[in-house]
Amino acid sequence: MSILFGETNSANGPSAFSMSVVLAEPLHVSWQHASATCEFLGDVFAKRFAKAGHDYTEARHSIIYLVNELLENAIKFRSPGNIELTCSLDSG
Repeated sequence: MSILFGETNSANGPSAFSMSVVLAEPLHVSWQHASATCEFLGDVFAKRFAKAGHDYTEARHSIIYLVNELLENAIKFRSPGNIELTCSLDSG
């Protein structure tokens, strides 16, 4: 059974790049999973952002910081079960 904590607004257009990552049990999700997941998402989305002419390093750092904060809280305060992250980037 899935429980949604908080509200999301994913009103991106049909051309938006999106990705979902699931950290699934019985993985025994812990802090090292947060770091690896944040680095992965930071690289993937910053490369897309840089293609639109923006600064890769700044975008990567900002994405990693944001996802790390959210994911660490999800790990720390989660109910038993999977953690799903859904990310999207619309118009650069």
